[in-house]
Amino acid sequence: MCQLKRRISRVTYEFLKKEFNYLESTGNLNKGQADELIDLYESPTTQVQSQMVKMNAVQILSIIGGVLIGLGILSFVASNWSELTKTFKFFILLTTLIGFYLAGLMLEMKKPALSRALYYIGAFAYGAEIFYIGQMFHLGGNLEDAFLMWGIGILPLGMYLKDKILKGASLVFVYAFIEMKFLFAEGLLEYGPILIIPALFAFGYYFMRNNVYVRLVNFFILYQFVEMTFMFADDWTKYLSILIIPALFALNYLVMNKSIELMIANFVLLYQFIAMHFLFEPILEHDNFPYVAVLSVPILFYIGHVIMNKSQPLFIVNFTFTLILTALLFYHFEYENFAAIALFYFTLWMIITYIQHPDYKDFMRLTGTILHFPTALILSFPDIWFPMFYKDLGNYMDTPDSRALIASVAFSVVYIIYALTLVKKENLYGVAIVCVFVLRFYVDLSLAFMDKSIAFIIGGLLLLGLGYWFEKTRRKEMVKNEEPHKE
Repeated sequence: MCQLKRRISRVTYEFLKKEFNYLESTGNLNKGQADELIDLYESPTTQVQSQMVKMNAVQILSIIGGVLIGLGILSFVASNWSELTKTFKFFILLTTLIGFYLAGLMLEMKKPALSRALYYIGAFAYGAEIFYIGQMFHLGGNLEDAFLMWGIGILPLGMYLKDKILKGASLVFVYAFIEMKFLFAEGLLEYGPILIIPALFAFGYYFMRNNVYVRLVNFFILYQFVEMTFMFADDWTKYLSILIIPALFALNYLVMNKSIELMIANFVLLYQFIAMHFLFEPILEHDNFPYVAVLSVPILFYIGHVIMNKSQPLFIVNFTFTLILTALLFYHFEYENFAAIALFYFTLWMIITYIQHPDYKDFMRLTGTILHFPTALILSFPDIWFPMFYKDLGNYMDTPDSRALIASVAFSVVYIIYALTLVKKENLYGVAIVCVFVLRFYVDLSLAFMDKSIAFIIGGLLLLGLGYWFEKTRRKEMVKNEEPHKE
């Protein structure tokens, strides 16, 4: 009889595994007994981790493919929109929406990844309907209102599919409406967030089950409101920050159970207030600014590491503050070689990806890993490189030779080779890098030789086909691996 394993959390599983191995190493358990004991437990993470990684790769390809096809449809319709009748326009939009939703529904059980991609395309088509119907019938309205309707419209689909991406996109569109409607408003609407932000927190707590991401976005809106309304004000209201920032620290300490994320945000606001009114504004144009910047960095890190007992949140704030100072130093010296600046930051990200201070290892590795990818993507464009070779030219199209293009391609090839080494280690991040770079060069080359709507659609179909092939190969490997166990 097969014994059922007890399911425990990942943290508990890792703790027990470490303890059993320790007891075995000290002789309190016989050799091999640690594995026997840990085999009595199972963690959901360890059970499905490899499958999740591979399925996520399929989902990423399907999502990108769906987005490309959606963009292709939008591009095709937009380029031929003026030549179509209103009735035919409405028919195209409605048929596209219903067609993709029905196709997604029919393939839910047989091809779940492809079904999701079709639902995503349908969500794109729904957004196109909102924007184009508004133009077609001259309904007026603002861009933010269209985002609101788009967000509300795709939320039921996200709830039905229990799809985090669609639900997240719905919230993003609704929050985009709030931000565009109120945070950038003038007059009385500027103070609308005073009523709206508490309502958003109530929505997150009661309807979203206190979801951590919704809560963080709500705090992002709150802090953005404080910044734009008080921090950047030109009158006496800017000094209200002296009262608001301590109140936010008290809120985090008394109500939010000393949240690390909010502590970081509070320190960012505090540093920003000090920097804007007592540091950068008076001396940014002064010759002594570089000396102040260079001296302030070690002082801040000393305070966080020694006086604040290796505070992780304060290290994150100090690190961010240091990056701002480096950007201001480039500005102070009027250094405009964007390729050299991007290479400086890319080198920094790669260094902290593999070399970290032992007390701040996780944050440094995560930061480097996340940021070297977009920085490399920026450096893959020749427009970034031409100031390095041609200082007097104002436009990349005026360059007399191909040195900037060769530099961007050479950098991209080296970086893709690095990404392939990650792929060889079955690293999902490496798969994402390769896919995005292939997509980036495909779009760049295809748009030069064919209509952009056709290029997007073909690119989307290629990615969907790649996702299907990836999933088919994965299933074959699973069957092959199961055969020796059956024997």
